[in-house]
Amino acid sequence: EDVWQGSLDYTLLKPVDSQVLVSIGQVRVWRLVDVALGLGLLGIAIVQLGTRVGPIDAAAFAVALLACHSRRGL
Repeated sequence: EDVWQGSLDYTLLKPVDSQVLVSIGQVRVWRLVDVALGLGLLGIAIVQLGTRVGPIDAAAFAVALLACHSRRGL
């Protein structure tokens, strides 16, 4: 994408390692925060649920999560 837009030349001229800049150019830190908050919320919900979460429950959750993920088009 940077080649098509013409911004790769600017990246290559920076005084830091160009390969690192190109590799981490797509990292979105806020998504990592979203994942951490989601895992924390999931942990709190499981603790407050008060029952054991078995493998069938975990699989059903994973299927629902994947279905929601594919529906959003992410």
